[in-house]
Amino acid sequence: MADFSRHIVTLLSALRRFGGPLLPLVLLLVGLLGGPASAQPPPDAERARLQEQKEALFQRMLRDPANLDVAFAYADLAAKLGDNEAAVSALERMLLFNPNLPRVDLELGALYFRMGSYEISRTYFERALAANPPADAKARIDTYLAEIARLGATRRFSGYFAFGGQYQSNANLAGSSFVSGIQLAPEFTKQSDVNIFGGGSFLYSYDLGTQTRDTLEVAGIGFGNHHRIVTRLDLGLVEATVGPRFNFSEPFDWMKSASL
Repeated sequence: MADFSRHIVTLLSALRRFGGPLLPLVLLLVGLLGGPASAQPPPDAERARLQEQKEALFQRMLRDPANLDVAFAYADLAAKLGDNEAAVSALERMLLFNPNLPRVDLELGALYFRMGSYEISRTYFERALAANPPADAKARIDTYLAEIARLGATRRFSGYFAFGGQYQSNANLAGSSFVSGIQLAPEFTKQSDVNIFGGGSFLYSYDLGTQTRDTLEVAGIGFGNHHRIVTRLDLGLVEATVGPRFNFSEPFDWMKSASL
C-alpha cells in the first residue's frame, strides 16, 4: 500500500503541474458541479455594515485591550465575516489576560476546526472539557472530538444496507387477459406477486498523507430484487470503483471544498 500511495502522490503532483491555464478551468468545473455546498456569505450591504462594526470594535480593543467583552464581540464579528485568523487572534489575546475562560477555549477549538487545524482544535476542546462545562456545551465538544477522531484516521470505512419486501397486485404491469378477443398466455396477463429486495453501499478511504489530504478510495454499490412468481423481473446489480480522490485548495481558496 505504501508503494502504491507514493505512485498516486506522484500522479497528483503531475496533474497539478499539467495544463497551465487549463487546470483552473477544470477545477472551476469540479467546484461548480462536484463540490459540496458551503456557507453563504452575508449580502454586500450586511457585510459592509458588519465590516464597519468590526473596525470600530478593533479600535476599541486598541484603546482598552483588557476589555474581554469587546474582544469577544470583535471575534464573533470576524468569524461571521469569514476572517477566522482575526477571530483566533482576538480570542487568544483574551487568554493572555485570563487563561481560565472555557467558553473562549470552546470557540477557539471551533475556529481551528473550521480552518482544518484539527490537533490544535483538539487541544482547546480538551481544555474546555476539563472545566466541566454545561451539558449543551459538553455535547457540542463531544461532537467535535468525535469528528476530529474520524477525520484524523488514516483508514476510514463507511457504508449502509437496507432491505424490505412488498406485495404488488399487478407485478408485471400487464393488462387484460384478452386483446382483440384473443386470450393471452398466462405469463402475459396481469399477475399479483410478492418480492423481496435489498441494497447497500460501502466506501473505504485511505489517507495518502498529502498536505491537501488526498485519498485512495474503494467504493461499491449493490442491489438485488427477487419475485416469487414473476422471476423474469428479478434484478441484480453490483458496481465497484477504485481510484484516487484529489482535494484542491488552489488556485482559488473558495475551491478548497472541491475534489476530483
